[in-house]
Order: sequence, then structure tokens, then C-alpha cells
Amino acid sequence: MQNFAARLARHGLEMSGGFDIATDPAFPEDASFLALIGTDTTRFWPIFSASPEYRSGHPHAMDVWSRRVISQIIDEISQHGIELTAYFPFGGPPWLPFTKWAEAGEGACVSKAALQISPRRGLWMAYRAAIALPFTPDSLPKETPKQSPCEGCPAPCTTSCPVDAIRDGVYDVDTCRTHLRSGRDVKCHDGCLVRLACPVGTPPVLEQRRFHMRAFTFPAA
Repeated sequence: MQNFAARLARHGLEMSGGFDIATDPAFPEDASFLALIGTDTTRFWPIFSASPEYRSGHPHAMDVWSRRVISQIIDEISQHGIELTAYFPFGGPPWLPFTKWAEAGEGACVSKAALQISPRRGLWMAYRAAIALPFTPDSLPKETPKQSPCEGCPAPCTTSCPVDAIRDGVYDVDTCRTHLRSGRDVKCHDGCLVRLACPVGTPPVLEQRRFHMRAFTFPAA
């Protein structure tokens, strides 16, 4: 399927990683590759922000958009007699093992700030879906370094949170959300200061970061 990457690109998406699943009984019998789908930092926001889901004001608009778009891509490919299966990192519990998949498909590991980090995308790694494919896709992501990007880093991420929500290797989600909901002049509304402090990866545009922080204050969908 030589146009898989092109179909993703039309929606501002890209294959951020992936790995072989041909012998894994957890996936469909004919599946041979799990593609991890993330956003293209340079193209995603203008596409998503023009969507009806974004304009609806739904608190989890990006998740609703992701289901629609990924389903559309799968339907298009299925017209060629090729069956794909989609998995999403939201909608739980139960939650699918995207953290484990990120380790296998993108070389992700735990950062000094207790958050998972990608050697290529830094702390900005996130997935819109994973798709089990019966083929190895074109345009595979570049092989990621085996070494953790945190090695040798002075770790500015560990001292960037204004309410110390990340400490002793643990991320205190409740403290983070309480601060965001406090109504004070919170700098974090423009993007997580811990993630912004990381020298690895390219941050999304300001409006996308603000959207994420607003969505984060709501309970999970």
C-alpha cells in the first residue's frame, strides 16, 4: 500500500513509529505491522482547527475528530480489499498499552521528568491512533537512537513545573489540573512548562498547546 503515508498526510497525520506484530496473538491474524499514528507538527493544527469537531466546542474534540478521520482512512483502504484495525489511546478504561507500543515502535523511555519521552519527538510525543496493517507501509519512520535522550542532559524539565507536580519520579496529575483550574495567571495555559523545557523535539504551535491544556482540565473521555 504505497499511499498509506499520503492518506495520513492529507489530515496532518504521520506515522511516528511502528513495529512487527506478525506473530503477536493480540492482533488480527492477518496483521503484520502496527503503525503508530501521531500529528505532523508543521501541518496538523490548520487542518484540525478548520474541522467541524473543533468548531463544535466539544471538550474532547480532537478525540472525536481522530475517530472520524482514522475510520475514513480505513474505509478508503478497505475498498481495495485490504482490512485494517484501528486502536485508540482514549475511550477507556480499559486503556490500551500505548506506552508499551511506544517503547517498541519509537524507542520511547521514561524521562527524568517521569513522563515518557521519544528520542525524536521529545516530551511532545502523543498518538491519535495505532493501526494494525496486513502490510509493511511505505515511508517508514527513520530509525530512532537506542540511547535515551535524557543521558547527559541537565534536565531543566525537572525544575520547570511551578507547582512541583512532577517529583520523586511521579507525575501528580491532580495537582497539575488543580493549578490549571485555579483561575490565576497560569503560564502553563500556553503549554506545559515541563515539556517546553525539554531540548528534544519541536513544540506544536501556540494555539495547539493552548487547546491541549484546555482539554486536559476535563476528565478523560
